[in-house]
Amino acid sequence: MSKYKVPETIREAFRVAHSGNKGPVHLSCPKDIMEAEVEENLLPPGTYRVKPEYFDRKLVIDAAAKLVKAKRPAILVGSGVISSDATSQVLELAEMLNIPVATSPKAKGAFPENHSLSLGVLGFCGSPSAEEYILKSGVDVLLVIGASLNQITTFSWDSRIMPSDCLIQINIDPSEIGKNYPAQIGLIGDCRVVLDEIQFRILRELQEHDPRTDRPVEQIIEFKKKHGIFLEEEKMYSDSVPIKPQRLMRELQEALPKDSIVFVDAGNHICWALHYLQFERPNFVSAFGLLTMGYATAASIGGKLAAPDRPVVAIAGDGCFMMNGMEVATAVSHNIPVVWIIENNAKLGLVHELQKLSLGKNTVSTTFKPINCAKIAEGLGAQGFRIDKPGELTEVLPKALKSKRPTVIDCIIDPDEVPPIHRWAKSVGEFNARLDYL
Repeated sequence: MSKYKVPETIREAFRVAHSGNKGPVHLSCPKDIMEAEVEENLLPPGTYRVKPEYFDRKLVIDAAAKLVKAKRPAILVGSGVISSDATSQVLELAEMLNIPVATSPKAKGAFPENHSLSLGVLGFCGSPSAEEYILKSGVDVLLVIGASLNQITTFSWDSRIMPSDCLIQINIDPSEIGKNYPAQIGLIGDCRVVLDEIQFRILRELQEHDPRTDRPVEQIIEFKKKHGIFLEEEKMYSDSVPIKPQRLMRELQEALPKDSIVFVDAGNHICWALHYLQFERPNFVSAFGLLTMGYATAASIGGKLAAPDRPVVAIAGDGCFMMNGMEVATAVSHNIPVVWIIENNAKLGLVHELQKLSLGKNTVSTTFKPINCAKIAEGLGAQGFRIDKPGELTEVLPKALKSKRPTVIDCIIDPDEVPPIHRWAKSVGEFNARLDYL
């Protein structure tokens, strides 16, 4: 690379990162280029970063008509809705037509989970109501917004997700549309722009027929009461010691300020958080995809720097903490007040449970001797608290947030509790069986 190409190359990196399906870009510069001086006239970003606000008007009209005339529609929201800042548009559309909404695990909170129309998360550690409605209730029109319909969301590509009449898929990346399920209506473009246009067309359609009279919101409420949002809900109120992780999640829900950003690491704790925590906003952040252990332990520090006026909490396991827990020292050195909640059960919980499905009791290298994460935190200069009884988190967490100091709350949880992974694990087995049959 010539030093004269540096400004152009940097602009190209930003253009790619902020265009289409947004994501990270790696730019590698040799030492001599890094040390060189360059002259540059800064260009306004709008001259080289263009928002994809195109849409197919005819297909928008078709999609609006399908949604209005549907007998049993549903909406599935993916993380593309968060990227395009289209959460309010999804809410307006759902309320306009009384359509129940599920989210992918990565998009948890993109639709308020305390809303009457919310079905919760579909797929990995999701809610029974979401699975029952999307897969088994006879959905005729399914609107998929900003979701790739990947394995983690679809129970390993369960065929029952396909609606009986029409799959409408909105995605900024053309290659995602129809990739895993055939889409009868594929709308390429920014979720926010396309949803605005669909709503405009729906308003015209509603002049002839308002489907809300045919599917009152009370039906969805009754459906959720029948099938439930949580499994083993009674354990959320258990007073047993060690603390049930289900109870820990309920206490965390009660103690967290509503504007908190929650980073969740990879392990059993992501299962507990996905299933038992509820978010009104897309404040749930985790490393879906590779699901790298130790991610949230460190990423939460960057999250606090990006949002200094909001509470930032990381949920991690003791295994994740042993991988990247030394990053607490970084927070201490720079006075970054993150709170880490460590679910301590002396095992690599998710690895342990997945091994048990195939190896029985003969698990390999999944357990270890207990550690004291609170003492480690104190050694690094942070506050450290250790709790082992129900009710203690609701007392300790507000104090930790108020102190504005890096704080580790070491929570001793019941090591025998198994997260709600069996339904998803079963789907993986069914998928492998289909492959063997082929």
